[in-house]
Amino acid sequence: SSPRPDPITANFDLAAVFFSPETARFILPENLPPELIAKIGAYNHDKTGLKLELRDTVFEQDNASATRRTDAFIALAERQRPRLDALDALAEEIRRGFAARPPPPPLAASPLPPDLLARIETYEQERTAMTAELEEQIRLVTTPPIQAPTSFTPSERSYWYERLDIARTEARKRATEKFYNEHHERYAELAQRYTSIYAELTELAESRTDPKTGRPLTPELLQRNHNAAMRQFELLGREEIIYKTYKTAMLLPGLSPEQRRLLFGAALVGLAQALPPGEPMPSPRLSIPPF
Repeated sequence: SSPRPDPITANFDLAAVFFSPETARFILPENLPPELIAKIGAYNHDKTGLKLELRDTVFEQDNASATRRTDAFIALAERQRPRLDALDALAEEIRRGFAARPPPPPLAASPLPPDLLARIETYEQERTAMTAELEEQIRLVTTPPIQAPTSFTPSERSYWYERLDIARTEARKRATEKFYNEHHERYAELAQRYTSIYAELTELAESRTDPKTGRPLTPELLQRNHNAAMRQFELLGREEIIYKTYKTAMLLPGLSPEQRRLLFGAALVGLAQALPPGEPMPSPRLSIPPF
């Protein structure tokens, strides 16, 4: 028979657990119950044993005739069938264990009180709207495409475009000054609201400490903590939407294998990314410890 190559080494996340259906995997959560960890370990141990038996049979039958090879794989399938059924049953026990876990604690909410948060959001919306209006006015006076006359020489064309850039810069400056003069009261009102908001942030920060360092907060750090909380909410929200069908196909108890594969296939299409790498095959020279 052909020599057995050493398994390809790769950098795999040790917390990533391959599961069912094929190619599905998840990151092992923290603080799992010991009995659930033991079942996950047993699942990986038994699945690795089945893969090694299949690998050994492939190499043993490498030079066999087609009939003998087919008979060998049929016999292996019959021998492994009870263990494969037991593996599926164990996977279902693991799914029920995940389903029975309490929901994760809610994320830390924004450190800003609702009324102040509403004022900040309104201020930012109005400032963004004013900025968009100014950019539109600048676009109107600088965007029209102008081509140098075709009769110009290269040096004349270079000088012409240089003067055009200067003219556009002046037009941009005039449009900005005109917009500021026309909306001076809006700018002044926004500046006043910013001063009021910053003063309130300062007062609020002086009464709190940073939970990570224990030091007094500053208005900037208080605002940064709020932004971090909002980004975390958005991140988890996106992940929940993107991976909802993936998690359902992998961890929802009670589905048939066919239903699980259909859902998982739809989830992979929805992810619009390459399939994850296959499960690494351990070396047959090593023992197969539990998880």
